Amino acid sequence: MKTFAISLLVAVSPWAMAQSTQSSTSTTLTAVVEAVCVVESTSSIQFGAYDPVNINRTLPARAQGSVSVQCSNGTNNVKIALSQGQNPAPTSSCGAPLRRMRSAQNQYLSYAVYQDSGENISWGCAPETSKELLPFSSLSQINVPTYGMVNAGQDIPQGSYTDTVEVYVTF
Repeated sequence: MKTFAISLLVAVSPWAMAQSTQSSTSTTLTAVVEAVCVVESTSSIQFGAYDPVNINRTLPARAQGSVSVQCSNGTNNVKIALSQGQNPAPTSSCGAPLRRMRSAQNQYLSYAVYQDSGENISWGCAPETSKELLPFSSLSQINVPTYGMVNAGQDIPQGSYTDTVEVYVTF
């Protein structure tokens, strides 16, 4: 009987030890939050009626739009640039955009887009004419106003004039 008890003890002993022995290790979890910016929306600059004979003979037409941007938290050096549009004047450049709206009859109405309501800072697609944004929380969008002006005194035929300007966000 002693032998049987010893055999049984030997048979149970490895099982009992496996149940009480632990081994541990750790694992590392990682994530990379990337710098991301997107243009969430834009609102068009709508000048309405341009009257070259009366009011707009001496006064420019003005209108305001906006660009809404959202970036991941901590994204630095965020800039918004505006293209020269689909109908730039022949001497237009990203640093000095000369934008024009075009009619169905291929007539042109010159206009400008500014970063400020005082129309002092032209908005273009070169680094020096892009609008730099201050850092902001990724939980909110920032709405950036756009200020448009159609120059006074343009002798143009009647009709509807349009242009499309691309919005670029760099960071």
